[in-house]
Amino acid sequence: MIYTYSIANDTANGLVHSGRLHVAEIATSAIVEPIAGIHTEGDVLDIEFPNALSAGDKTVLDGIVAAHDGTIILDDFSQEQLPDVSTTATKDSHVPGMTISPPIPGKYAVVFTGSVMCSAHNAIAWPSLALNGTQVPESERECKRGASQGEVTLPFSSAAVLTLTYGDTVQGCWRVSRGTATMKRRTISYIRLEE
Repeated sequence: MIYTYSIANDTANGLVHSGRLHVAEIATSAIVEPIAGIHTEGDVLDIEFPNALSAGDKTVLDGIVAAHDGTIILDDFSQEQLPDVSTTATKDSHVPGMTISPPIPGKYAVVFTGSVMCSAHNAIAWPSLALNGTQVPESERECKRGASQGEVTLPFSSAAVLTLTYGDTVQGCWRVSRGTATMKRRTISYIRLEE
């Protein structure tokens, strides 16, 4: 579902910083549905979600867009991996290529997004973030394949606000209840919020 806004009329000052809006504002908000992407062209700002938002979540999104001032944050980073990867691990394991180490200490919004497909009926995959090898509990998301569903690709967005120091690493991790889980296109991103 795509929600369309006017950059000139619907944002605080007629500017958009797509990375900040995606990672630091929408993905870390109270909106339940994971964000799928942001696209801009001219005055048009499209914010995409896999499904329609509830009335409450749409109100939150409208508020985020109205307050967004497009300020560029100089310390941000995004890494994307395209080849599919699979796991049968029932304990959290690292997703290849999904590791970041911010260069300076500070408070960061970190987001791990992608899509997962489970091979077994009633199987659940749990993507999450890990800080220095320890799962960040509030970042865990559940992707469940129903008993009668065919192979369905389910989007996820694991997010957390973390205070990081020199040498800290944040990884995208996952596990599956049974069978094989396959992760499609995936991205890990961060934006420094404050020192």
